[in-house]
Parts: sequence; structure tokens; C-alpha cells
Amino acid sequence: PLGNGGHGILVQDTLSRPNTIGGRDQGAGNTIAFNQGDGIRVQKAAQNSILRNSVLANKGMGIDLGGDGVTMNDPEDLDTGANELQNFPTIATVTVATGSTKVEGVLVSKPGTAFRLEIFGNAESQPTRVQGEKFLGLADVTTDAQGQAPFTVNLSEASANITATATDPQGNTSEFSRPFLLVNTTGDESDRSGDEVCDVDPATPGNQCTLRAAIQFANAQPGKHSIAFAIPGTGLPVIAVTTP
Repeated sequence: PLGNGGHGILVQDTLSRPNTIGGRDQGAGNTIAFNQGDGIRVQKAAQNSILRNSVLANKGMGIDLGGDGVTMNDPEDLDTGANELQNFPTIATVTVATGSTKVEGVLVSKPGTAFRLEIFGNAESQPTRVQGEKFLGLADVTTDAQGQAPFTVNLSEASANITATATDPQGNTSEFSRPFLLVNTTGDESDRSGDEVCDVDPATPGNQCTLRAAIQFANAQPGKHSIAFAIPGTGLPVIAVTTP
């Protein structure tokens, strides 16, 4: 580990643009790791493309726009600032099957605009300093008149948790999305409900085979997590709470 005492890469001045950190081609990415600050901080400038990099094990955020921590998404992405404060994608579901992973979600940003989405896998969950350790795949999407672009990305491998970025046509890349922690990666009978004993270690990310176990696992981790689960079958499912 030979990280900097501060940030890994700092884009500070509004005149220092455009920049490309990494690139669109295979093998163009950098490894940005072990820094005491953010992996990449864009302080003021816009048009900074951050593509295909491996960003991990930084004390700060993987990508920080404006140097003020997580920048929350806004409707139609009307705010301005570092990299135009580009909204990040929201990952809704991750489905794992034998030899493949399907990532589904939505990008809410400027209406009628094309975006490049990049998907990353991480060995560990760091909700307060989200990273993008391994580039896994990409998708090109275009938002509709309401600024929404649902996406589906099929990957050839799985990861304990998934993050994503969005880059607009001017080269403004977002911060990493909130991590999506896989609840179950086995795809076998351990994917059960109720209080049955799982045939996997529930203390390992991705092995929580009941909703109760997933909640307990999330509560034991620092920061905030999202838990997604599916109820099989058709029609509107009914979840009832009864008293003895």
C-alpha cells in the first residue's frame, strides 16, 4: 500500500478541464487505493470523466464531488457544481444465477440525455466511504421525458456488493451509488423464508438466506444498507402481522 497522505487524485481548479481518469477502453483504468483522503475528489471543475478505474481501500469516499461527502440525487439533476453534481444510479435488484449476475435499477437525471453506466464489485461493504474496486460491466441508457432510465446489466461474475456510476455526454461522472449488498448468492434451497437453518454461513456477506438474517446482518454493519427481497408468484402479495 503506497497511498497518498491526502487524496489519491484531486481536481481542484475550474480551469482544469476536461480530464479523463482511466478511459473507455479495456485496460485504461487506474488503481486508486490506500489514500488517507478520498480516492478521487473533484473540488470545483466539471467535465471530469472517471471510467473503468479500480478504486478501493481509501479512507475517504471513492469519488467525492465538491468535497462535502455524499451528494444526494435531485429530480431531473438540476443542481450544478463539481462535475455538475451528476446524479448516481440507484440499484434496485441483483439476481445471481449459475455463472451470471443481473443488475437492475434506474438512473434519474436530465431528461432526454444519453448516459454511460459502469458497474463495480467490491470485496467489502463501506456504506460511508463507497468504493468501486472491480469494473464488472457497463450499459448505455437514455433518460425519457421525465428524466428516468431503467437499466438491466448482465454480468459474468458476482460480487459481495455492487456499486455504479453514471457519466453524461459532457464527461461528468457521478459519485459511486449506494452499495447494494447481495442477500443470497447461492441460488439453491438456502433461499428460503421462515426460521429454517441455512446451509451457509450467515455471517458472510451474501449468505443471509432469510429476511430476518439479512436485517440482523445489516444492523450489525456501520452505516446504512438497503435490503431487497422478492416474493414469488403473481398478483399483489399480502404481508399480514397477527397477534397471538
